Amino acid sequence: MLYVIILIILFLVFLALYLSLRSPKKSTVLITGPCESGKTAMLMMLIHKKLPMTFTSLSPNIEEYQQKVQSSKTFKLIDVPGLEKLRFGFINKEKAATAGVIYVIDSTTFQRNIKDVAEYLYDLMTDETLARSRIPFLIVCNKVDLPGAKRMDVIEEHLEMELTTLSRTKAEGLVSLEGHKETRVPLVKKANEKFTFASCNQHPVTFAEISVISEDVGEVRLWLERL
Repeated sequence: MLYVIILIILFLVFLALYLSLRSPKKSTVLITGPCESGKTAMLMMLIHKKLPMTFTSLSPNIEEYQQKVQSSKTFKLIDVPGLEKLRFGFINKEKAATAGVIYVIDSTTFQRNIKDVAEYLYDLMTDETLARSRIPFLIVCNKVDLPGAKRMDVIEEHLEMELTTLSRTKAEGLVSLEGHKETRVPLVKKANEKFTFASCNQHPVTFAEISVISEDVGEVRLWLERL
């Protein structure tokens, strides 16, 4: 009897070890969003506490971020290029190991780019891999101190309206990030239901206001510490 118990314990130990090695560790944080939203500048301010020269990234910028307060976990921060033809390929490679998504918005151009901003966010939030794992999202409203910038509450409200519309028009099979048809994880249960971030079941969503040019990225640091 004792021999059988020992065998069972050994089996369970090896099974747990196998599953832990087989499952990818979720240690990646994707920093993404439309072009010119300030993703790269925010990353450089987070890690190096200085602003880079302004340029459009054509390849990912990767940095390590170590928590200071919680558990001293180390995350790989990946600044995904904003160009539409480039970003999906990089996201696909990393999404299985993703622990969180930081979605950066330019508050000064939000009104005229709202359709593109909302559709890209919709594609991310309904992606099956990210949604099934309930990956947390931080939606960062950047450049809030510049003239013409929309307030965070206004951006949140308008995004909810746009995502409600997208949920109704894209309720059936959609083109996935891989480029083939698949059924995405819907943001709402019923076609006529209004989407709100507060009631989102797929992802815990947090909003933050920052100004990279003023070196104010404290809310992003706080979110990373809690991740």
